Amino acid sequence: MFESFLEDSLPIWDDIQAKLQQKNFAVIGGLAHQFKPCFSMIGFPDISPKIHEYELYAKGNPTGEELIRRYNELSPEIAKVKEIVIEELKRMDEEGI
Repeated sequence: MFESFLEDSLPIWDDIQAKLQQKNFAVIGGLAHQFKPCFSMIGFPDISPKIHEYELYAKGNPTGEELIRRYNELSPEIAKVKEIVIEELKRMDEEGI
């Protein structure tokens, strides 16, 4: 599950950043919707509602500035989860799990 998060889900968050830079705001809500469930599956259910809120906001024709601000607000939490997942995968590999 952790590998799937890193290989399949996390690139969606990076894609959201790319779409923000391209000012392609119309697709961000859909991308956030795809990204949202992965946190519950890897043991971080408290982040899913925050992504859900971002998704709903993105689908409401928001300003680009606010979408970017909210993305930047969530990014440190996403980065922390990524760090934890990488550390846990390393630990599991070392222990032969």
